[in-house]
Amino acid sequence: MRGVLGDPRGEPQHQRIDDDMEQAERQDVQRDRQDLNDRLDERVDQTEDHTESLYLFQANASGGPTASEFIGLLATSGTLSQDATGLTFADALSLAYVKIRTGSAYSEPDLVITSPATAAAALRSKSTTGAYIFDVVRGPGALNQQNEFDVFGVRTVTSTQCPDGTAIVMSPQGGAAVGWIRMGLELMYNPYGGTTDAGADLWRTNQYSWRAEERISLSVPRPSAICIVTNLPTS
Repeated sequence: MRGVLGDPRGEPQHQRIDDDMEQAERQDVQRDRQDLNDRLDERVDQTEDHTESLYLFQANASGGPTASEFIGLLATSGTLSQDATGLTFADALSLAYVKIRTGSAYSEPDLVITSPATAAAALRSKSTTGAYIFDVVRGPGALNQQNEFDVFGVRTVTSTQCPDGTAIVMSPQGGAAVGWIRMGLELMYNPYGGTTDAGADLWRTNQYSWRAEERISLSVPRPSAICIVTNLPTS
């Protein structure tokens, strides 16, 4: 075969350029697909966590989602309560601990769930000399953990699905709550259009839809092992 001048392999230069461009385009498509899959997995995991937490805490509670066969912790009847009006975060939780210990559950509280804003307000508590109270109690590094800390030895965690100004004090080991997974997460993809909840036609807008579905349940064997603290400071 007669080649292009200066090409020792005898292969037309324009053909090599076209092949390189096609290979580069295929690599770009593969990277785009991988990026989409990574973002989709991340978004599904985030949405799943948020939805699970929302229903576990607020299903059928004031301001929470309505679920005919699911009752969140804040809507469960028989739980104890503690009003934090005029109290500090630590004082209110301490009183809630006592109620769980001396109530019919006779349990040791071992978990507190509150919102990030409520926890941040507690961590900003200062003494009359301006020292951070939790920093003094816990020692060096006490303020380095914003999402998890302890109050009088009880693990305290934050969730964006817990209402601001509220803390759920509980004793899971004392029967406060048991979560069940009836069906694991299934992710389904529909490439054939369809409509959104608002009625938009995905076929006309060149959009695709995914559906993530799972079945979970929550039981509260001993409601008295839970104390709902309200009116906590958030600023």
